[in-house]
Amino acid sequence: GLPMAAIVNWTNGFSARPYQLFLHSKESLEELSSTKLVLAARRFLAGEMTPWVRSAPVVEDPQKHDPHSGALEIVGSQFEELVLGHDGDVLVMFFAPWCGFSKRMQPHVDDLSRQLQHVPSLSVLKIDDTQNDVNHPLMKQLTGYPFLGFFPSGRKFEARPIKVNGKLLGDVEAWRAEALHLLRQHATHPIPDPPSASEEIEEPISGLLTDEEERQEEF
Repeated sequence: GLPMAAIVNWTNGFSARPYQLFLHSKESLEELSSTKLVLAARRFLAGEMTPWVRSAPVVEDPQKHDPHSGALEIVGSQFEELVLGHDGDVLVMFFAPWCGFSKRMQPHVDDLSRQLQHVPSLSVLKIDDTQNDVNHPLMKQLTGYPFLGFFPSGRKFEARPIKVNGKLLGDVEAWRAEALHLLRQHATHPIPDPPSASEEIEEPISGLLTDEEERQEEF
């Protein structure tokens, strides 16, 4: 809440991401006195302040997430565990709720996540970048929304953007096909095709003989 006072450390140049925030105070006019602000600056210069990472409240428990609902939405406090700490490859959609292109891409990312449920080595996630801070070198390349970042297994700090042709947003199958093609180019582990509907449906056991079995019984 406001008023809020924080020190911004532009580690990659003014207004460039990623950057570090050091929170001095929130919702307190008393803390905004010149004396206390000077003391906060001195603590920062002395290295006595710890970085503050903005994070929205957790949206969903990963352990209870239904993969049929689409990509899991994470927040800043979960990024290290679910992205950097994940053993496999991770695809993350960074979005802004007010962005029209983000709204158009999100159903495609959810569809892609559902289609890749059979790939345990790949996780598809999404995060509201306007409410959550992510301190990662890839953020230097985030200049607009939506933004897809691919974090390869064992080399999470070598993450790279995935750029799917925006003209394909009107075609679910074409967007999915190009996204899969790009993911396979960068994936650490193989990404097999989703199982067909016929492979997923098991034949019911009726107890009746098949035509071939009946012919054999006649002899």
